[in-house]
Amino acid sequence: MAIKNKFKFIRFIVIAALIFYFIYYLFISFFVKQDKTFIAKYDLMYLENEYHGLIIRNEKTFFSDINGKIEYKINDGEVVKKGQVIAEIESLSDVKSNTDDIKLDTNFENKKPEILKELDEEIYEIKLKIVNAVNGNEIEEISNLEEKLKLKLDLKDKLTNNKIKNFNLEEISNRNGSDESSNYFYSNYSGIVSKKFDGLEKILTMSNLYLLDYNKIYNENIDSISKNSGLIQKNENVYRIIDNYSYYIAYIIPFEDIRLFNNNLNNVKVEIEGIMYSASVYDCFENNTDGILVLELNQTFDQFYLNRKVENKIVSDKFKGLKINNDAIIINDGIKGVYKIGVGFDIEFVPVKVLSSSDKFSIVEENYFYVYENDNRKKVMTINVNDEIIKIGNEYMKQNDL
Repeated sequence: MAIKNKFKFIRFIVIAALIFYFIYYLFISFFVKQDKTFIAKYDLMYLENEYHGLIIRNEKTFFSDINGKIEYKINDGEVVKKGQVIAEIESLSDVKSNTDDIKLDTNFENKKPEILKELDEEIYEIKLKIVNAVNGNEIEEISNLEEKLKLKLDLKDKLTNNKIKNFNLEEISNRNGSDESSNYFYSNYSGIVSKKFDGLEKILTMSNLYLLDYNKIYNENIDSISKNSGLIQKNENVYRIIDNYSYYIAYIIPFEDIRLFNNNLNNVKVEIEGIMYSASVYDCFENNTDGILVLELNQTFDQFYLNRKVENKIVSDKFKGLKINNDAIIINDGIKGVYKIGVGFDIEFVPVKVLSSSDKFSIVEENYFYVYENDNRKKVMTINVNDEIIKIGNEYMKQNDL
């Protein structure tokens, strides 16, 4: 009899809980919803962010193997064919040039072992932290460390197995040596000819892609030297030929945006001086505390062969992400977020990271994102697909005196 009564009591509790749940759900639906919430769903939008970066070109530098007086036969920025005359030089015994070429350390291959050693030390430290986090059952920290480890291992693999040959090698003079008194320089390649040099011709190259400190280079003053007809010394730069069919831009992006480009995007649009150019994502990787997004372009813009620094918009083509109403997003105690209805119908404020916005909607990061506090990276949990969100955040906040 006691067992039977106990069973009836448990059944009563279950039924009462279901009734209470149903009534509470109706209450929430009537007083909270009434078309005041929406479900976060995946949708297609255009991603639009503004980044700054550095142009990486395929270019070759040619220099004089004699002292002399040079006369250029082309204008700066002119497109030439292979075999075209670039300049004529008259040999002189002793010359004092008016310009000094920029001399910078360009042997980055020698720095690779040191970089790999530091990377191995960082990988070892992260692995130790993962072990400690596992022992302490720190689930969120484990996920954070595993993502950092993945990026470090990926960078090490790229440094170790980078097979890109350095196109940007300085070549010896290509003048016609049959006449010692007067000689012509002929173009070895077709492309854009320039008589301006910034010293980065052999530094910003694809073979050095994973070895450079992009933020440091970007923040330096980049001066150019222009060459004109006149006296020129032996071993002095004469001109460079630039590939005008393909080039790259290495953009410095927030560290957390690496995941965005690695997982979601292949092709983007680059807006430069009001004109849109098609670009493909070549690579995206860690670079100190930043990320580097490398785009490959096949359309040139005005004076791309002169400029090194760019700052422009990058727009994706039909970017898929978590779409929410702009009116749902509010600022609460300096934090951007939304109000989400939880499992027990509790309404909680959840931080969000906006990836792109239009007039009415935004694409936001899902599951989690990172913020920096005192140079430390902190993982922040955010909304997921199918989460129920309060449609007008400010209205709800005022009604509840939050």
